[in-house]
Amino acid sequence: MAFARKKGLKYLAAILLLAPTMAMAHSAGPPAAHPQGSGIHADGTYADPKTWSEESFPGAIHHGDRGFFMSTFSGQAGATWYFPAKGQSNSHWIWAGEHAGTFANPKDQTEITKVGLIHKGAAGFYVSRFDGVPDPAWTFPPKGSSDSHWTWMGEHMGTSSDPKTWSEPTMIGLFHHDDVKGFFRAKFNGVAGPTWYYPKKGESNSHWAAAGTHAGDFLDPKDANEPTFVGAIHGRGTIARFLSKHDGVPGPADTYPRYEEGEYENAWWRTLATQCPATPGTRSQAPEQPTARAVSAYAQSLNIIQRQAKTSGSLALTASPLMARGGMGEYRVDSADLLDTRGDKRGSLIVVVLPKGGYEAISDVPGARGSVLGAADGSAHFVAEPVTDWTAQDTPPQQNPDASNTQASADGPDVDCEGKRIIDVLAGFSEVAVSDMGGLDHASAYALAQIETANVGLRNSHVDARLRLTAVEVIAENYAVNTENLGRMPTVFADQIKKHHADLLATFFSPASGETATAWAVVDGRYEIGKITSTTAYRHEVGHNAGGSHCNTGQDSYAFGFKHPHGTSTLGTFLCDNDLPFYSTPLEHDAEGHALGDAKTADMARVWRERANKMSSYEKAEKPVEGTIP
Repeated sequence: MAFARKKGLKYLAAILLLAPTMAMAHSAGPPAAHPQGSGIHADGTYADPKTWSEESFPGAIHHGDRGFFMSTFSGQAGATWYFPAKGQSNSHWIWAGEHAGTFANPKDQTEITKVGLIHKGAAGFYVSRFDGVPDPAWTFPPKGSSDSHWTWMGEHMGTSSDPKTWSEPTMIGLFHHDDVKGFFRAKFNGVAGPTWYYPKKGESNSHWAAAGTHAGDFLDPKDANEPTFVGAIHGRGTIARFLSKHDGVPGPADTYPRYEEGEYENAWWRTLATQCPATPGTRSQAPEQPTARAVSAYAQSLNIIQRQAKTSGSLALTASPLMARGGMGEYRVDSADLLDTRGDKRGSLIVVVLPKGGYEAISDVPGARGSVLGAADGSAHFVAEPVTDWTAQDTPPQQNPDASNTQASADGPDVDCEGKRIIDVLAGFSEVAVSDMGGLDHASAYALAQIETANVGLRNSHVDARLRLTAVEVIAENYAVNTENLGRMPTVFADQIKKHHADLLATFFSPASGETATAWAVVDGRYEIGKITSTTAYRHEVGHNAGGSHCNTGQDSYAFGFKHPHGTSTLGTFLCDNDLPFYSTPLEHDAEGHALGDAKTADMARVWRERANKMSSYEKAEKPVEGTIP
């Protein structure tokens, strides 16, 4: 019986290199300071590429938003030596393809390649036997076959999360699995000989090295004594998850960090998350439920927005059950999907109950987009969101978009107990904005609800990342929302960003003279500035932070939002207009079968998945994530 289970949430590229280093015995000393995949891109290879601004050498591989490029120079790129357009070369950079050519990120059949790089087709993986651009006639051979251009490498990646079967072609260090005997790593290249059987469970031989019983990912973490590899997830039997920094069999002294005492990392392990279930697939405690006050606020808000939507002539919506979504300190956020008569998700209702009474709710439904503000005396009223042209320019021009790749730290992303990448956001307000909103309680609730507007889209679009509000800070000056002040925000909030270890900064101000848009954001950056009068702008702007743009008008890129026909009009996802509660994705369809994205022209869910590591790595969290962020 072949190894079969749902693939886990994987973010550690270290285990997916072309030929992982084997270290089958207990290592005699601490691991290297910067193992591959750690974020220190010193190699300049496809598996570990440099960023645009790192020092280079001829032949070094660099990576940016446009793809991979090979350097022609030594030293650091000149100030104007930008990467050329996708698929193009210039005197400083030679186009090297869109994909890395690893099992984790294989090239396609037509992509420029090198000997030994991995490609993928309908029949599985293939290794290139040539350098250059494939001739159109050099199609992949059938499953199980090789030719002078391609060597078939099986249907599985050979990672612990997608191990090969015994008979598949392999490479030194790749993982294989047997349902009874567990995991093994190959000690050879090619196909196993007819008598090269797996040894007994937990044993090794000249062809196979025992690699433990568990996969070493978040769905199937290893225990403390299992053979490990750089990037493996351990913690089975504990309420924490640990990242392995070494290969081999852990020794008696290679103990987990004492995270309860504030030691989150040692030479062998890094603590990734705490308050996790000791048995994967179960819960460490009962799931959080909305409070009675939240349920009451939800019912009141729903009644108000349904009346508002009916008055505006909008379609009737069905409410889903209210779900707890976490929070910050004493502020908790709950939300529910709102469905149309066909069962399509058309919006959401987000509720944050204030500690001292009252609540702040954000309604995202046709005909009733805005806020429901609940008072401590039980009264509530609706405030409509101003009409906004979501396709108007709201990002400053970028002279060199690849320069921002240098910002991420080497510590790697913060993750929760399920492996979701957690991106910490600092919310900044002016004193005037806080006053106009009714006080700090309302401002804090508004900030938490704004974070949830983006998380609704990430959740609906199947992205394994979440935003987390880390703090709210208030400054004296009320800045007009324009590009000049957007550029000031990193300096204005510099101390607060460091204090709260924030990856992103979201700032909100009252309307002021000199404003030029509802909000502005840096594409593939960390900063946003917006007006408190908008309830749905932030989810749109943080999509720009992730690297996305509005509607694709013919560009060769998938970093765009998406529109699809809806009767006599169209409906758009968060960046291409702002109608549907999704980031564009071809994986979701409406009841009529319309996809909500396109794999080549509009797949913001993919952009989020690809950028989440970097977005979560701008600042290292003060301590590991606790529990799971829904």
